[in-house]
Amino acid sequence: MSTAEISQIAIAGLKVGIMGWQPALAAAQALANASEEDTAQFLFATLKNKNYFPSSAAAEYRQAFFREDKKARGEQVVEDAGACPSRSWGRAVPPAVNWSSIS
Repeated sequence: MSTAEISQIAIAGLKVGIMGWQPALAAAQALANASEEDTAQFLFATLKNKNYFPSSAAAEYRQAFFREDKKARGEQVVEDAGACPSRSWGRAVPPAVNWSSIS
């Protein structure tokens, strides 16, 4: 596998590597009149063979795939607002302690 085969896409605010994105996107471009759901499902099903998508995040992947397809078509899209770091990395980090004020 070469790095040219992997593209990074924002899924719920995190950059995720997707194998085979460019060929799948080219195939989706042929679905010019397909609905949002059909395009997202096509990309998800096509890419599922080469990638692992957690079932709990399937909706986020489909949404991101459709957003990236629209961007590739030159349409305006709302960028992924991103996930809260605590959602991705566990508990939020407490505020920094000013150690110079502690005696």
